[in-house]
Amino acid sequence: MKILHITNGIGVGGIASFIEELLYQLSLDRNNEITLLCLEENKEGYREKKLEKVNVIFLNQKSNFSFKNIFKIRKLIKENDIIHAHLFPAQHITVLANLFINKPIVVTEHSTSNNRRKYLIFKIIEKYFIYQKYLKIVCVSQDVKNSLNNWIGNFKNLLVIENGINISEYNYGKNIRQQIFPDIKENDKLICMIARFIYPKDHKTVVKAMEKLPDYIKCVFVGIGDGKEEIEKYVKYKKMENRIYFCGYRSDINNVLKSCDLSVLSSKYEGLSTVVIESIIANTPIIGSNVVGINGILKDKNFLFKFGDYLELKEKILQILTDIEIQNEFKKERKKLIGRFRSENMVKKYQDLYEKIYRKN
Repeated sequence: MKILHITNGIGVGGIASFIEELLYQLSLDRNNEITLLCLEENKEGYREKKLEKVNVIFLNQKSNFSFKNIFKIRKLIKENDIIHAHLFPAQHITVLANLFINKPIVVTEHSTSNNRRKYLIFKIIEKYFIYQKYLKIVCVSQDVKNSLNNWIGNFKNLLVIENGINISEYNYGKNIRQQIFPDIKENDKLICMIARFIYPKDHKTVVKAMEKLPDYIKCVFVGIGDGKEEIEKYVKYKKMENRIYFCGYRSDINNVLKSCDLSVLSSKYEGLSTVVIESIIANTPIIGSNVVGINGILKDKNFLFKFGDYLELKEKILQILTDIEIQNEFKKERKKLIGRFRSENMVKKYQDLYEKIYRKN
C-alpha cells in the first residue's frame, strides 16, 4: 500500500512531531510504502534517522503555489494509492493537483481556528471546493470536529482520531536544568513554556505572571519563531532577563520536561495540544489556558486559567508548586490519560482507515 503524505514542511512544533511519529510507525509495516512530500525546504527539527524508512522529498520552490509544484505533485499522486494532506496551503494544493486523477485523498484537520475563517470567501471555497473533495476528514479532537462543522456544515465524512505520543520516549529523561537555564540555583523552581513564538501562543501572559512571582521561580521558553525577538524585548523591558531564559529549539523535549517542576501553555486556542500530552506523559504538572484544545485534556480546574489572566496564572503556579495534594491529583489524572494518548492507538486507527479505503479503491 503506497501512501503519500503532503504537508508544508517538517520543521518544528506539535504538528511536525505528529507527522513524524505517524510516518515512522507506519513505515515499520512492510506492507506500507510511505512517502512524505514537503512543499517547503525547512529541515530544522527534521530527524532524518527516525524517518530513514520514509521517502522524504523536499520541493525547493520559493512559492508553495508554483505551477511547477503542481506538476511534480501530480506525478507523485499518480504513483501512490492513498494521498493524505496536512495544513494550509498543502490541503488546498492537494485537491488542485488531484483534479482528473481522482485518487482517494484524506486530510487531517489540526486546529480549531485559523485566519481564513475570518473571511466569507474562504468559507465558500473550503465548503464547496476543498473539503467536499476529501474522502475522509480526520479531526485530531472532538473540539476540532465541532469547530469544522460550524465552519463548513455537518459533513458525514468527518471522524476523530486523537494524536498520540510515543510513551517510551518520555518514560526516561535526564536532568539538563543547567543546559536550559545556565544560572539556575539548586533550590530554584523551574517552569517551562514549550511553544513556537507565533500566534496564537501567548508568551506575554507568562512574562507578566513571572513578574509577580517570587525570585526563586525561574522560567525557560523553549522554541523558535518570528515573534521571539518581540518577547525578548518585552522581557528586557520588564527587567526579567535574570529569571526568564530563551533556550531556543530543543529536540529532547523529554529531557526538558524531566528537568522542570512545572510546564505552562498559554494559548488562545489549540487543536489538540501536543505539549499538554507530552507534559502529562513525562509526569510534569502542566497549567494551560482554559480554551478548546487544552480543556478537552485537562479537566481539573486547578490546572486551568482564564486566557490572558496573568494574576490567576500566578496563583495557579504558586498553588501547584507548593500543594502536595494537587500534585497527587495530577498523578492520578495522568494514569487515566496515559493510555488514551498512546501513539500505537493513533497509528492503528490510521492504518485501519487506509486499509478500508484501499480495499474499496
